[in-house]
Amino acid sequence: MKNDRRIRILPTNEIDDLFARPCFSKEERFVWFDLTPDELFLLQQKASLANKVDLILQLGYFKAKHQFFNFTLEDVQEDVDYIINTFFSGQILKKLSLSRTHRYRNQLSILNLMNITLFDAKTHIPVLLEYSHSLCRISNDPFFLFRNLFEYLKTNKITIPGYTNFQEHIVSVAFNRENESLYAGLSPYVSG
Repeated sequence: MKNDRRIRILPTNEIDDLFARPCFSKEERFVWFDLTPDELFLLQQKASLANKVDLILQLGYFKAKHQFFNFTLEDVQEDVDYIINTFFSGQILKKLSLSRTHRYRNQLSILNLMNITLFDAKTHIPVLLEYSHSLCRISNDPFFLFRNLFEYLKTNKITIPGYTNFQEHIVSVAFNRENESLYAGLSPYVSG
């Protein structure tokens, strides 16, 4: 079923707060790039300095937002400088790019370490739509639905999909289905 009506859930600034790559302050870098013993062990499994830096970056961003982001090391130079100064003092990062394969392997390592499942639209959207059905009966507020779905994903250790997935493929579809169901239930009384 094609969704003809896209529901606006959040204002732009809130979308950015929840879905944009984090921009850490100095104090936040200290918190989010702090590594546990298990994370340090994982870091030791990586060969190149660029791979290690990418792992720490992705891990910090993931801990902050429960999502993975596309970025180059140049895009996040202040974070890279902090990580090199903190963990690799005296080393020089010669390679500013990493292959998709290495980035993906780092992401899989993080998911395995944290026992989290990568969001898969084919698997998870039907589950979220089913859950949405019961939520729509409680409230017809798109933010209520979004907030509960967001928490459902975190509680069930599933990565957070992009905002577009929430807006177009879950919340809008759930509300449109609920409205169709309500209208179908009312139609014998309205048309007669």
